[in-house]
Formats: sequence, C-alpha cells, structure tokens
Amino acid sequence: MEKDSAESELTFQKKRALKLYKQVEVTIRGKMNTIKLTTLGGVRENGKNMYIAEINDSIFVLDAGLKYPENEQLGVDVVIPNMDYLFENSDRIAGVFLTHGHADAIGALPYLLAEAKVPVFGSELTIELAKLFVKGNDSVKKFDDFHVIDENTEIDFGGTVVSFFRTTHSIPESLGVVLKTSEGNIVYTGISSLTKRLVNLTLLTSVD
Repeated sequence: MEKDSAESELTFQKKRALKLYKQVEVTIRGKMNTIKLTTLGGVRENGKNMYIAEINDSIFVLDAGLKYPENEQLGVDVVIPNMDYLFENSDRIAGVFLTHGHADAIGALPYLLAEAKVPVFGSELTIELAKLFVKGNDSVKKFDDFHVIDENTEIDFGGTVVSFFRTTHSIPESLGVVLKTSEGNIVYTGISSLTKRLVNLTLLTSVD
C-alpha cells in the first residue's frame, strides 16, 4: 500500500513538473523575444571572459578575453575561448561589447575578428587598448570598425536597446552593459567591484 502511494505521488510530481515546464515554454514563446544566454569562458576560471546573448536572430557578444596558461601548459602562449559557434553564425552578430581594457576582456578580440568582421563597442580607453591588441595581429591589423561609447550611450538594434553604466574596477573607464528586451533587462557587469560610492574620476589621456 505504501509502495502504491509512493508511486502515485511520484507520478503526480512528474505530471506537475511537466505541466509547469509547458507553461513556461508557452509563456516564453508567446512573448516578442526569444532569448538564449551562453558562456564561452570566464566561469570558475581566472580570465577568458566571453559571453553571448542571443535575442531572436541577433547575437550580442559580451567581452572577448584570453587567459594566460597554467604552469603545466608548456609551449602555450595564451588560452582563448572556443568561438566556433560565433564563426558559424558571424552574420548574426550585432556587435562585441567590451567592459574594460584588461586582457581577460579584450585579449581574444583579434582571434574573433579574424573570422568575423563585426563592430566593436567600448569606452575610449578600452577601444584604444583593444586597437593595440588588434594591430599586433597581422590578419586583422587593418580592422577599423570600432565605436566609442560611454554611460550615456543608447543603441537600438532593431528592438533590442543596448545601454551602458559605469562600474568600479582597477582600470579606468570600465562599463557594464544592459540589453533591454520585452522579457526584461539582461545586465552584464563584467569584472567589477561593488562599492558604496562610485567616485567620479575622469582619466585625461593623449593617444597618438
């Protein structure tokens, strides 16, 4: 009797879970946007930050970083994310959005641009540092589709509005990214520090 009762309860839970799944699935498909988030690197590792947000038919790339090899990886100069999916869907990439100018956020950019010539967005300092990485790679050294943005910038990519906000980091002009969709906002902070007060500092640079 107890066995039959347990099996009945298990069957009920399975049906309930399936019903809930179908409700969520229908709700998502019933909205204006279909959203998929994927990490290509940066989770539980130091560096190689790269995430993609797919909204309908568009792909938004968030950072493109590298990681320096571990001691046992002899002969390896750098480690980069596996970007095969992006290469295969390069025509869907709306842009690459860089949060700051460290190698763990911009170091893999030349390897991406070698296969996918897509626009790159970032703060003035971040873009200048990204250009140095790109110019050091012969296959993409002539690439020039860079766009300087700041915390007041908003860009409409046909239904998905991308905006930015200032963050605190060990390098100036770091920014977070917000993707506004009908399902809600996707917020990407990059590698930043949480502080009670964001100090308003302006870096004065002269780049030739």
